[in-house]
Amino acid sequence: MAAFCPKCDSEIERSMAECPACGVIIAKFQQRGPRAATAATVENHDWDAYDPAMRHVLGSSDQLFIQQHARNWLEILLNWEQVNQYFIQIGQRQIGYIEELNVSFLRTLSRLFLGSHRPLDVAVVTGNTQILELRRKFFFFFSNLEVMTTRGTVLGRVQRRLGIINRRYDLIDEHGEVFATIRSPFFRIWTFNIFDRDDNKVGMISKKWSGFLKEAFTDADNFLVDFGSGDWSPAQRAVIFATAISIDFDFFENNQQSS
Repeated sequence: MAAFCPKCDSEIERSMAECPACGVIIAKFQQRGPRAATAATVENHDWDAYDPAMRHVLGSSDQLFIQQHARNWLEILLNWEQVNQYFIQIGQRQIGYIEELNVSFLRTLSRLFLGSHRPLDVAVVTGNTQILELRRKFFFFFSNLEVMTTRGTVLGRVQRRLGIINRRYDLIDEHGEVFATIRSPFFRIWTFNIFDRDDNKVGMISKKWSGFLKEAFTDADNFLVDFGSGDWSPAQRAVIFATAISIDFDFFENNQQSS
């Protein structure tokens, strides 16, 4: 008889000690108390105002993996910058994907000549349903990524800030208020810690090692989005999730670190 994982709500066999979807040790997770026994930390927030598909992606687990699709060797040899695409995973299970929209000739030129500073229009999709759109205009110094639903409702923004000894972002909610900040430690440039309004570390976005060949010759980056202990609303989760894409474009696009 089937049961359901207490963390990601995936269907599992009752005899399983570990969830094959999110990797959690079921007995240990249940021992952490009632708050951990929910499908995620978002049960106290109202998801009814959003597409159920959005909850499927952002409300099913406190940890999401974002894996960028690697270029093939012909594209690498020609140094041809392709449209970026990412896969969204919980453990080893793919639950959606992210891809750049607007593949016009002008946008192709902008990818070639403007690089990571180019305008962006990105869709987040699960199944056949688009749940989010991420938009960013061309910028000189500090990126500003807007997060919205497919109906045009703005959920918040990811604003890069000036950082002398670390990389910084402000995460801004739908009311224009900063609900969290992100700072990357000086000696850990692949780690981006999330801090709440009281400056408590409550989560993390981190780039994961992809292997020598991918790191050396491609733009394929892998990220872990850990929502951690923050009591985030659905809109705030969407902004945190979108920050991983902003970080990739700002710092790891074209296999080099942007200033």
